Amino acid sequence: MRQPKIPGEITSAVSIHQTGGDSSDRELRVEGRSGGRTGYWHKPVDPDASSSFKATGAGLTADLLDNRPGDDSDETLAAPSGIDYGYADPAQRWPLPFKLSPAQPDSESSRRPRPSVT
Repeated sequence: MRQPKIPGEITSAVSIHQTGGDSSDRELRVEGRSGGRTGYWHKPVDPDASSSFKATGAGLTADLLDNRPGDDSDETLAAPSGIDYGYADPAQRWPLPFKLSPAQPDSESSRRPRPSVT
């Protein structure tokens, strides 16, 4: 699901936390820095929600990314795969569009015998 740009410094450390019983009850967290303080940016997964910063004082676990203002998706993302895994949960108010490339099995894992189920 496409999310709005985070308005500050970020790293590649990203997590999603379950905050309730529904699939929409999740919070996206991205490690970063704001005003010289370290912590994480957080927001509900709803693409219309905005990010807030929670200072923790913990050291960053990854290098800061180039998060320049504006949309630079065309410069940093691969071309669309043409496969649409879109899904609209009727119980939710927004769709969950996933556009992923099919997984390519690596040669080693495809040769490994699979365990039998008895």
